[in-house]
Amino acid sequence: GCFTSCDIGYLYRIDRDLDANIYRQILDEDFMKTLQYYELNISDIVFQQDNDLNETYRYIY
Repeated sequence: GCFTSCDIGYLYRIDRDLDANIYRQILDEDFMKTLQYYELNISDIVFQQDNDLNETYRYIY
């Protein structure tokens, strides 16, 4: 899930190991739905993640 200055965003339930493909799907679908719902532009956001060593991907976009 995510949160914005407006409120919480869409949640995504992960039923298997998270890999780069699933992570990208979450960003493409649920994260973008959150931005659209709150009428936020991607150029206006600051993207942060927790840097979990189990979830480091060399390339997403």
